[in-house]
Amino acid sequence: MRQSRATKSRSPALATLVDEIAADGHGLVMLMGKGGVGKTTLAAAIAVALAHRGLPVHLTTSDPAGHLAETLEGCLDQLTVSRIDPHTVTERYRQQVLATKGARLDATGVRFTTSMMQLQDPTQTKVLIVTLAETTPVLEAANLQADLKRAGTEPWAWVINNSLAAGAPQSALLHQRAINELHEIERGVARHSRRHAGVPLGEVEPVGIDRLLGLTAPSRQAEPRSTPHVPASQPRTSSTVGMRALLTTFSLMTRPGVCRMS
Repeated sequence: MRQSRATKSRSPALATLVDEIAADGHGLVMLMGKGGVGKTTLAAAIAVALAHRGLPVHLTTSDPAGHLAETLEGCLDQLTVSRIDPHTVTERYRQQVLATKGARLDATGVRFTTSMMQLQDPTQTKVLIVTLAETTPVLEAANLQADLKRAGTEPWAWVINNSLAAGAPQSALLHQRAINELHEIERGVARHSRRHAGVPLGEVEPVGIDRLLGLTAPSRQAEPRSTPHVPASQPRTSSTVGMRALLTTFSLMTRPGVCRMS
């Protein structure tokens, strides 16, 4: 059975979000969500896409398993990769604040910008929540978003990973699953998110530069492809693109992976 038009997701491609991120030319992008939804892969895909456009990007992760090297399976000009220990970096940042800005505080106080203030600034930080088009992951993503809002941070976008509705399933079984996903996208993702994008489920694992670039192609079907177009894995972890100071503060709440775009 061929997929009917009614089952094709109207979710924009991930490329639309990358276009907006690249237009800014700098900043921090944090990918967050439940463990196993694909944050590391999507962080790598976004970092590779930005680097492919000529932007200097630093991708890092605090994932103890450190899967970034295996996911990239290669190197790219403009892209550097590292892994951090969140506890070590957070303590280093705390000591730095106490020794600098904190040391100058007096009765009148000193005005300065903290990393958390930068994290809450949408002109400097974009938080992307990664989820799957299933009931439980969408509910967990909505709860994460509520937690972020209570902390003064507004998620910039949601990304629906491994979506059948965003692809073109041929079998009757996958066709029905795509219909079920559309219900979750319409009732959950579209209602909670300001903007969202869909990444189709591929036939092969998106490992390597070419396949990662395929995830951010303007239009992608089941098989990731190389394109001239040019940010893991515990509950509520993140992968990020951006400045180290923001990462160190936010690591108190999450386990980020980071990609710096300067």
